[in-house]
Order: sequence, then C-alpha cells, then structure tokens
Amino acid sequence: MRTLVMLLACCVPLAARADDGCPANMNKAKAEMMVSTKLVAVTNLSVPADKYVSSEPEALEIVFLSKAEDGASRVSDDGTVIFVAKDISDSDQQALIMKAFDIRLQRKFGNHCH
Repeated sequence: MRTLVMLLACCVPLAARADDGCPANMNKAKAEMMVSTKLVAVTNLSVPADKYVSSEPEALEIVFLSKAEDGASRVSDDGTVIFVAKDISDSDQQALIMKAFDIRLQRKFGNHCH
C-alpha cells in the first residue's frame, strides 16, 4: 500500500505538467509545424519592408529584400514573415527560420512551454 501511495504521489506532478497545454516534445512539435506550414516567396515588394504585412498569417512568407533601405534580414514579431537581405549567409538564414518557428510555437502554445 505504501508503494502505491508513493507511486501515485510521483505521478500526480507528471499528469499536471501534461495538462498545461504544452506538447510533450517541443522539438517534435516544431518539426511537425515546419512540415505542415505553407511557404510563400515574395520577390517584389509594393510597399517599404517596414510597412509590409503578411497576407497569409498561417503561412510563412519569405520576403527577399532588394533595396538597402529595406534594412537587414529579420523575422517579424509574429513569426509570419522572414525578411532576407541579399548578403545573408546560409547559417543566418537557418537561424531566422528557427526563430520564426520558435515565435510561432510561442503563439500557439504560450510562453510557458519550453
């Protein structure tokens, strides 16, 4: 009986953690999101980059910047747009992609999930 009580006491915190709305494996959740997210390439901006708003919030838009005044490569605050300057390295591109999906995961599951 004592063993059962100890076993239940150990399991209760695990069950509470599982019910907090976070996926059990954030890396797996990120990978699934990456596979299921539609990518849209935008090559010709009709507005300045700082005024650009995503037309498809469920997609990930990659905006290729052609003018220096459009600024540096970056991710929008909501993770829906990655702005890519001409001189960006492959590793910096990868970092921006990961950042965009981290933001999207936070939007979906909340900041308390890690």
